[in-house]
Amino acid sequence: MGTLNIFYSDEYCSGSQGFDTYQKAKWIAKQIARKKHIQIVKPNALTAVSTVSSFCEKRYIDAVADGIPLTLAESSGLSWDSSLFGRAMAHCSGMIKACFYALRFGVAGTLSSGFHHARYNRGKGFCTFNGLALATLHLDSRGIVNGTWAKDMYIPAAADVRRKSIVILDVDAHCGGGTYSMIAHMPYVRILDLSTSQYDRYIPEDPHVLRIVKKSERYLETLFELLQKIPDNTGLCIYNAGMDPHEDCHEGGLRGITRAILQERERMVFSAFRSRNIPVAFTIAGGYTGPKLTQSQLVDLHMLTINTALEYM
Repeated sequence: MGTLNIFYSDEYCSGSQGFDTYQKAKWIAKQIARKKHIQIVKPNALTAVSTVSSFCEKRYIDAVADGIPLTLAESSGLSWDSSLFGRAMAHCSGMIKACFYALRFGVAGTLSSGFHHARYNRGKGFCTFNGLALATLHLDSRGIVNGTWAKDMYIPAAADVRRKSIVILDVDAHCGGGTYSMIAHMPYVRILDLSTSQYDRYIPEDPHVLRIVKKSERYLETLFELLQKIPDNTGLCIYNAGMDPHEDCHEGGLRGITRAILQERERMVFSAFRSRNIPVAFTIAGGYTGPKLTQSQLVDLHMLTINTALEYM
């Protein structure tokens, strides 16, 4: 068994924001620190700055950095403080680095969250900058799997990037309208979105790539159908592994979706990509404590992703 690299730094949880989107990373990091074959890697928050500057509106970037205007700075729904920009950059940097590590080692992850609702010019749904879209755009600007040096690592030679696909597999409870708005136009990107909530719904050109499940007994069957749409030329999967579909999660949970179902979901996902030798970079995405879901139970759910990734390395 190899070593699973997972990106995390204390900056993920900096500031006074107590919302689970930013605080749960440290809970999970504490849990995985005890596990063998997992290495926590600290990302450099500066990794994402040039990418954000290239692909997000300057007015929005300045607002997040300076808090002016406040309405734009808080468009995600999170209260602004001086740590917001650095915190968001750390999360995005972790996603970018996880992609490069996945290309090299097969699987890598980041304890990042708060991505898929953000647009290029504003936040939404507790998401500040869209690390899923920005990682994809960063890979495009650098050249993915094209046999060139990528900073501190070498990516083995393969077909030209324009003939490779990047799959964004999003199983957060909520729809990823922000991701769709930023990168759906890219010819080699395939978004596969399995949701249990109508929030941030969008209308894709291919109606089969967004599936909103209303009955739990259809959840795994629908996932299987989506996994059949993975293009043959896929070079990387970016996996937004939300745990908020769980029936006890007060934000997006669907009655009947249990821990066992989510465990099987993780097995299906990693098995599908492993069987085709497709690298996977995962992020923890949604999942929230509440009246029925304790901190330890939430961590346990997110550990399903991490333990399954380790198993399928």
